[in-house]
Amino acid sequence: MQETSILIEALSPHGLNYRLIRSDSGSKTLPLVLVMGYGGSLLSWPPAFVHELAQKRDVLIFDSRGTGKSGKLERGNDLRMLHFVEDLQQLLEHLQWDQIDLLGYSMGGCVALEFAGTHPERVRRLVLQSTTAGGALYTSSDPDVKEKIMNPRGTTFDELFFDFFSICFSESAFELHRPDLQIICDQSRPYPTSPMVLFAQLAAFRNFDASPFLEKLTAQSLLIHGTNDRLIKPENGKRLAEILPSCQSLFLPETGHCPHIEQQKTVVNRINEFLTNK
Repeated sequence: MQETSILIEALSPHGLNYRLIRSDSGSKTLPLVLVMGYGGSLLSWPPAFVHELAQKRDVLIFDSRGTGKSGKLERGNDLRMLHFVEDLQQLLEHLQWDQIDLLGYSMGGCVALEFAGTHPERVRRLVLQSTTAGGALYTSSDPDVKEKIMNPRGTTFDELFFDFFSICFSESAFELHRPDLQIICDQSRPYPTSPMVLFAQLAAFRNFDASPFLEKLTAQSLLIHGTNDRLIKPENGKRLAEILPSCQSLFLPETGHCPHIEQQKTVVNRINEFLTNK
């Protein structure tokens, strides 16, 4: 197996903290940009998942505005997906990348959809994991799940972290993958996301609606969704798969909101296949 290394970790001129990981494979494929979901930073990605993806290509992970080491959130309730798109566009310009492959997870999938819709020339292939098109196409989570998101239980970072992730897995899967979650918890603990940022992100998510441009997207897409996802129900993925042109889909049985953790090997293999096949 090829080794991977962090080539760069820096702040962009616009205040976004990013990390570029690359293998020694010598591959000339397009870089893959990963967009994290609600409340997460670049430290929310499982290291093993990023490492495996970086065996064949450059991988870029970054802290969205207000998370991790990125600049403080200047906007309040008026935060929209287009603001995250603007941040990503500025980051690509800083890196002088004309085109990328793009993977968006959960709310990050909404950002990825919006980016592909507004900058189609920038995205060759699009991977959407555990996400939704929003608007009238959105199927909401059950009341008990929404209540837990709005009212997390705990006083310490660790208590709040594991309380949230308890609704991302089945009870058995949660215990099985607790060591993986502990790694993410430990590396994220120094950079907690503030309640103000979480509230603003939820507002942006609620206002998101990709339905006007879904059928016009030009990038080939791969949709990955767990059939037991309680946060973003699988009906959301099914609608995306039906509407998106040139869309392949992978629905993973008995899998919750984190397929990249529960089914890491399967997910990495499918992403690699999708990105490398002509």
